[in-house]
Amino acid sequence: MATKIHFAHIAKESLAIQSNMDDCGRLANRTRATFTALRTQFKPPAPSGTFQPAASSTLSMRIVLIIFFIAIIASLGSALYYMVGQRHTSGAPDKRMARALAIRVGLSVTAFVLLMAGYYFGLIPSQR
Repeated sequence: MATKIHFAHIAKESLAIQSNMDDCGRLANRTRATFTALRTQFKPPAPSGTFQPAASSTLSMRIVLIIFFIAIIASLGSALYYMVGQRHTSGAPDKRMARALAIRVGLSVTAFVLLMAGYYFGLIPSQR
């Protein structure tokens, strides 16, 4: 008799567990359906393509960088002129050469920052 009660108790617990599992399954299906409905309701619009900068902004970025490149070359040339040209009585190069080289370094750093910013903001398109 004890054996029958034991098996009956196990069968009763098994039915309770099965009922709980069915409840969990129904809850999971209901939650999945709710999330699917919310996702379709609040779905962001599909992108219409990649961002393409205007041709004028790309052209103006090129012109600015070309002007910087010409200014860098001019500053380097003036430093060469001051180095080879007149010297003080001590024989040391003029301070104007150091100033021209400092300007060249400043222009180079500024051009590099402009290149990085132009790429970051999409003014310089990637080649992909």
